[in-house]
Amino acid sequence: MNKLVFLDESGVNLAETRLYGRAPSNERVNDYVPDARFERKSILVSLKLNGQMSALLFGGTLNGKLFVQYIVFCKIEM
Repeated sequence: MNKLVFLDESGVNLAETRLYGRAPSNERVNDYVPDARFERKSILVSLKLNGQMSALLFGGTLNGKLFVQYIVFCKIEM
């Protein structure tokens, strides 16, 4: 039971682009749209029963190599 660890990964796309806009009748909506289609930030967090917490914020998405490095760095026993 002392080896129980909760892991959670979450991510967000940074484009924040509107899909719709409003303008007066017969006028076009003009707005700036950032080109951030592939910019993504993710966070990986672990929480142990003793209250110890480790968090990692990184760009992109989680892959196997990064996950193993996180496990080793946080000294999580498998």
